[in-house]
Amino acid sequence: MFVFGVNLGAYKSEYSIISSASSTTNCVVSIVKVVHDKFGIENVSMSTIRAAGITDITNNITPNYSEAAETVGRIVPSVNCRLIGVQFRVPVGCQCVRR
Repeated sequence: MFVFGVNLGAYKSEYSIISSASSTTNCVVSIVKVVHDKFGIENVSMSTIRAAGITDITNNITPNYSEAAETVGRIVPSVNCRLIGVQFRVPVGCQCVRR
């Protein structure tokens, strides 16, 4: 995966398939890279909050494992295994915006 401004220099024109990271990863990885380059990172605990999906049948806020922490470690290998991610899924009445 490639994130502009973080690891785009690792891209090679011979790659036939590339992947952009998720919105969560794109947000977190830039901050992690800057902080790690400037100060160094020992450990990070990150939390994200999102609306519960249609398949997430719940009336409560439920914590779930977030793959974003693993993905950040793949994009910035020097912080791999130093991040823990939790995703909170919150039930909402409407999961879309209409205009």
